[in-house]
Amino acid sequence: MKNLIFIVSFACMLFLSVGGWSQTSQEDTSPVYPPSPSTTTEKLPDTGFKLAGYGTLEFEAEEGETNFSEVKFNPIFLWKKSDRLFFKSEVEIEAKGDPDGGIEQEFNLEYADMNFKLNKYATFFAGKFLTPIGTFQERLHPDWINKSINKPIGFGKKVNGLKRLQSGSEIGVGIRGGIPLNDAKMNYVLFMSNGAVVDTTSGQLGFDNLLDNNKNKAIGGRIGLLPIPNSSLEIGVSGYVADVGPEDTRFSDLNANIFAADLTYVKLINGFGKVDIRGQYQMMKVDDAIYSDGVNDLQYTNETNAYYVQFAYQLPTLSEGPAWLNKLELVARYANLDVADRSPFGADQNRFTLGLNYWASWNAVVKAGLDFVDTGDETETEFALIFSMGF
Repeated sequence: MKNLIFIVSFACMLFLSVGGWSQTSQEDTSPVYPPSPSTTTEKLPDTGFKLAGYGTLEFEAEEGETNFSEVKFNPIFLWKKSDRLFFKSEVEIEAKGDPDGGIEQEFNLEYADMNFKLNKYATFFAGKFLTPIGTFQERLHPDWINKSINKPIGFGKKVNGLKRLQSGSEIGVGIRGGIPLNDAKMNYVLFMSNGAVVDTTSGQLGFDNLLDNNKNKAIGGRIGLLPIPNSSLEIGVSGYVADVGPEDTRFSDLNANIFAADLTYVKLINGFGKVDIRGQYQMMKVDDAIYSDGVNDLQYTNETNAYYVQFAYQLPTLSEGPAWLNKLELVARYANLDVADRSPFGADQNRFTLGLNYWASWNAVVKAGLDFVDTGDETETEFALIFSMGF
């Protein structure tokens, strides 16, 4: 039934909305305003191949330790066959220190998807794609785009084994696009994928599901509304539903739901500067069940919630004073994670993050920040310095 609903919806939603990142050339003494990911995309040449990507170096200081803790290189491969057919892929190569003093290296395929433009309202895609639940994972997670020193808890920042309340990417097919609504705009994305897998000993969802554990497919999507003609405001809602239990077990009918709501407001105000406000709420719920590790049974209401609100501000052009002031950006973010009672994974936590960014250019940033972490029992302070550049 769910797959039938998806097919009907898939056939009906043939619309395409392509936003454009506008970037204006600036003098050295002018503010370097970073791109707005919600409305920005780089135009590919008519045909051919292009290499893009970004690199990051991270320095951390916490609990008496200071380390250059992580370096990443993320090449992005773009290939355009025609105005209707293109391919994109990102690989993450990461090296970081491990507790034993060695080097831990990772090589991951972030996404690789084929895209076919059906018409000006719809683009079909297939492959491994960033999960379009809310806006953070699909639009904001790269280090040179994310304005804070780290990802919000529940959206990629790991807490006691719980990394995020959704997958980082999905494998499947989908359709995305949008339509004009007089002076407003609407965008959408709808997808079908293998979906998540439940850990039958703890109830935790796993998202690395290359081989589906049942015959059901996950269905998800997002609808965004830009009600103001200049597209400075966007409001979105997302949903995701899947059967997550293994086939032919007592968990075979176990269902998981994810709901998200997001808001983006980006505005360059004459005489005041650039204001960037973003936020997202997310809820993940798994049906009630009795989990067991073979010795102990565990039953609880398996619902976890997270949200974050972030404010960033950049000065307008200053006719007097040092030029570097025009390249600074202030960032403040509050994030909250509320984990289910008796949950064996995750932990309730609040984080308040303050940051100062220096934009050497529109795609190169140095981020310095403090993270105040409240676990309920104690408050910890962490410092990070991030060097990141897109290309």
